[in-house]
Amino acid sequence: MAAEVLAHIQRWFEAEIFVPLKGTEDPWTGIEHMFRSTEQYFQSGQRICLMGLMALDGETPFRTQIQAYFSDWQTALASVVCKSGKPQEEATDLAEEIVSGIQGALVLAHAQSDAGIFLRRMQSFRRRLAFPCGELQ
Repeated sequence: MAAEVLAHIQRWFEAEIFVPLKGTEDPWTGIEHMFRSTEQYFQSGQRICLMGLMALDGETPFRTQIQAYFSDWQTALASVVCKSGKPQEEATDLAEEIVSGIQGALVLAHAQSDAGIFLRRMQSFRRRLAFPCGELQ
């Protein structure tokens, strides 16, 4: 059952996050789509990330699947950030910062019972990319 749940999550992120990031002509459109879809998926910080939660168990039989999820996200994001004009090394660093920051924001928002933490971090990541902020959801 857990394998199917993780596969469902992977399919959703592939369709809603990774493919739009990789396939966009306008990098900023792809990046904003990622932020909005991520906010929607995690219910503006009220939903925890199952992949992130399971990643904490070093002995999980789903380790390869979990690693692929995070790697695919970072790779797709780094690619579009690079397409936006950032050097490859900076784009890779920003992608790692943002994906890890999203995961941390989810944990902190849940621990503090304050979904605003997640939304504020998402706005901060937009600024970090020198991307104009959308309205908080």
